[in-house]
Amino acid sequence: MFSSCLKGKTALILGASGLIGKELAIKLGNEGVKLVLHYNKSESSIKELVEYLNSRTYVDVVRCDLSNFDELLELISYIKAKYTNIDIFVNSAGVYDETPLQAINLDIIGKVLNINLISAMLISKEVGAMMYEGSGGVIINLICLTPLRSHKVYKCLNPSLPYVVSKAGLIQIIKYLADELAPKVRVIGIAPGWVGSNKLTPNLLRCVEDSVPINRVAEPTEIADLIIYLICSGTYINGTVVEISGGL
Repeated sequence: MFSSCLKGKTALILGASGLIGKELAIKLGNEGVKLVLHYNKSESSIKELVEYLNSRTYVDVVRCDLSNFDELLELISYIKAKYTNIDIFVNSAGVYDETPLQAINLDIIGKVLNINLISAMLISKEVGAMMYEGSGGVIINLICLTPLRSHKVYKCLNPSLPYVVSKAGLIQIIKYLADELAPKVRVIGIAPGWVGSNKLTPNLLRCVEDSVPINRVAEPTEIADLIIYLICSGTYINGTVVEISGGL
């Protein structure tokens, strides 16, 4: 369906070993998109993904701890040196945190903000400049519903203050870059509700049933489909956050 839109494109996916990043990589790879896949710790997951994709498209794998500024700058330098243009950048990397307010310290603040916010800002800035100076492109950052509603929007979850601040900051990055890089580059946020995972306990699944009008989690493939739609068909969507929450 989107083959003509994606033909010849190169995509950078942060967090490609995660549920959404992996599903998106498979869908884009099946369309022949050249892939630059980032991961940190999930080596077995990324190896499995690469084994599947190698016969279908070009795949480049890069490991980086996004909380480490030296590694982050090396990643940016590598991308700028090796690729003349990135057409699609999707940031699905992130860390979730539930540290209680009184237990928050500088180490926790630094880790959460570095991974969720500062790395996204630096890479979006640099890749956005590559797109702007080249043939254009699309940047998509995955956030969540907390900065749009409240930190209690997901029943049974208690996200920490640094986590909520990091996701709220992403919205400002999206709006700022969408204006600065237009019209050649579009910058969009996606705010999922509950997403299916083997980490969801029976108690959390009951919370989903009690709070989500559609009465179920989203499947990772549904998030990936939305991303591809925004890349190929949602060409007037820019500088905003698109919710996919089942009505939460």
